[in-house]
Amino acid sequence: MALTQVTAGDTAQASDINQFKNALEGASGATVSYSLLVASGQNFLMTLPDNAAARKLSIRDSDLSEIFNVDSNGNMKAYGTATVVGTATVGALTTAGAVAGATVTASGAVQGATVVSVGALTAASADIAGTLQLGSSNITTCTAAGLLKHEAGGLEFDASAITTGGIVKGASSGVMAILARGSANQHLTVNAGGTDIAWATVAGASLVGVLEDFDESRALLMWSDFAGDVANAAWADRTSFDIGCTKWVDGGGTFNQETANSGGLIYLNTSADTSTSSAAIMHYEGGPADFNKDPRIKFKCNFEAATSALQVQAGGFNSARAPTDWDATSNDCAMFRSVTTGNLFAVTGSGSAETTTDLGSVYTLGNNAVFEIVSSGNGTSWAFKIDGTTRATHTSNLPDAKMQCMIGIANNTTTALRIDNLDYIWATQDRD
Repeated sequence: MALTQVTAGDTAQASDINQFKNALEGASGATVSYSLLVASGQNFLMTLPDNAAARKLSIRDSDLSEIFNVDSNGNMKAYGTATVVGTATVGALTTAGAVAGATVTASGAVQGATVVSVGALTAASADIAGTLQLGSSNITTCTAAGLLKHEAGGLEFDASAITTGGIVKGASSGVMAILARGSANQHLTVNAGGTDIAWATVAGASLVGVLEDFDESRALLMWSDFAGDVANAAWADRTSFDIGCTKWVDGGGTFNQETANSGGLIYLNTSADTSTSSAAIMHYEGGPADFNKDPRIKFKCNFEAATSALQVQAGGFNSARAPTDWDATSNDCAMFRSVTTGNLFAVTGSGSAETTTDLGSVYTLGNNAVFEIVSSGNGTSWAFKIDGTTRATHTSNLPDAKMQCMIGIANNTTTALRIDNLDYIWATQDRD
């Protein structure tokens, strides 16, 4: 309704006065007090005297306490509870911005079945019983306790108790739990019932325990710590010593110790006078290492540095007896091997083909190290370790025949070469 335009000298009638009353609260009989009515098709406009948030439209209660305001920069502040019926599109809801200290709940500060398009929800606690929609994805994968379900990548349990060394593990089907850190020197293992993982103290090995293990499960194929005197007649060529060890020298090859009778270290030497001379230690008779009984061998030495005078040097298992045959690809074998100027390789052979892994990046020929070959799965996997670290694992072109335990060296010219500081060697396999 438009107010009647008046001119100078007009007399105010009751109808004129009622125009103002009706514009404020409606026509006679209206039940709304002091409302502002705008003509159909028009906007209601209010202009503040600045545009930099210095002035505001303020609504106060009967005690003159401010309950809502909008400043001249468009910022709004409500001091009560905002109930949104329908859809609320929130650009930013922060403790420092539109709502101070806000808690967003389904029945609290921001109320509604769906809260859509949240640009930023910062430093506020969101507890929405309905659907919180971010972009086009609905978060509907929480438990009743508000924990993210496993299906959505959550743990579905309160992990706040986790601390240094703790491990998250499966406690039962679909249930996660924390396993606290074990004690010093304990190892993580499977419990005796095979039903769970647990920390356990690993008992130290004893000689009795080792011997009892051989009684029940493993067979000792060969062993020596070379404490005997190699100059003794008992160490003649092709003779056995200690447990399952046989001395092999050919074409002028020799054994010698750093200090006679001191024991503990020997050298395997080729001859400077003969080519294809060799020296080795092996289990000479019968080739006792059975490929499907998970044989294992371990020794400590310095392999000879790479040189063109070297035919081959190797340690491990091989079906060929003479060291001069250990570079052939027609042997059943699992061994560390180097040929002439090449690096040390992990080698397995099936009798017709080989699988090789270059170990040059982890071991330099000439250095002292502990070498170990471990078979598992009844000979279906062969691991090659250097100083306790697995450096190669072979599962193809594997031996399928009996082999001898061996370590040795052979030259291809009249050059003295040797494997230095052979400290010990032993080999075992499963019993029948």
